[in-house]
Amino acid sequence: MKKNTQKQNNTIEKLKTQAEQGDAESQYKLALRYKKGEGVAEDLAKAFYWYIKAAEQGFAKAQSNLGYSYKFGEGTEKDSSKAIEWWIKAAKQGNATAMYNLAICYNNGQGVKKDLVKAAKLYEKAAEQGMIQAQNKLAICYAEGNGVEQNFDKAIEWLKIAAKQIRHMWPYDKTWYLGKDKVMELYTNAAEHGSKQAQMELAEYYEYCCGADSDPKKAVAYYTMAAEQGDKDAQYKLSVMYEQGKGVERDYAKSVEWYTKAVEDMKDPFPLNLNDEEDTHSKKDTSYNEDADDNEEPNSLLSWHKDGFLV
Repeated sequence: MKKNTQKQNNTIEKLKTQAEQGDAESQYKLALRYKKGEGVAEDLAKAFYWYIKAAEQGFAKAQSNLGYSYKFGEGTEKDSSKAIEWWIKAAKQGNATAMYNLAICYNNGQGVKKDLVKAAKLYEKAAEQGMIQAQNKLAICYAEGNGVEQNFDKAIEWLKIAAKQIRHMWPYDKTWYLGKDKVMELYTNAAEHGSKQAQMELAEYYEYCCGADSDPKKAVAYYTMAAEQGDKDAQYKLSVMYEQGKGVERDYAKSVEWYTKAVEDMKDPFPLNLNDEEDTHSKKDTSYNEDADDNEEPNSLLSWHKDGFLV
């Protein structure tokens, strides 16, 4: 324990020496230590002091955090205009956190004139850097047509990109901060507006999920929506559902009808059982493999703070 404490003290002293010598990265790291109270007593004023030192040298992360300090008066008086000023400087250097925080300001008209187009563009730039928060916000922009042309398929695409980063099998299960209800709302709205992708995702969710959400009848309804738009996978799934009487009254004639549509123009048609055994081709492994994607780390370096802004 004493060795760890000594090592930490040595690290702090080294950071202080390098910071006082003008090293921007050390100044930024020292500011973080003071902000979090790691190895030193928490001191927001000192954190602010070192953020300024690093930010004035053009260190983007410090500029972004300095903007946050001004926004919420951490170690200084609140000043929204200066917060915007520093976030703009950091964003111009490609800092995703600053882009995201600026997007919130433009989206809500906080410290700047409300501009949904600018907000969407900033969310997209941050999303393209892999920021989960921005990916979810961008999905909402596309789903609701905020600052971009409404496009449900793109909304779902961004939701799935975000979900993949946190290793959840279903994007509507626990898609980060949006919550299940909001994500299900987006998917349902997209499906009702004709998105085949959303219809298929929901159909598979209701067919394969466990517990109270399992609803084969809803699965049939969404498969039907997609099948009627010509989706081959949906047509085949419907043939299986009618064959097995799953979520619908068993009807071999309709099973054959949908199967026929599914295999039109296909070189390798699906197998059709038409018997009482469960169709093995309709099974999907929804078990979670905790060893999968062990090298893929979620975007956990950023944390939520006040009013949805990031630091």
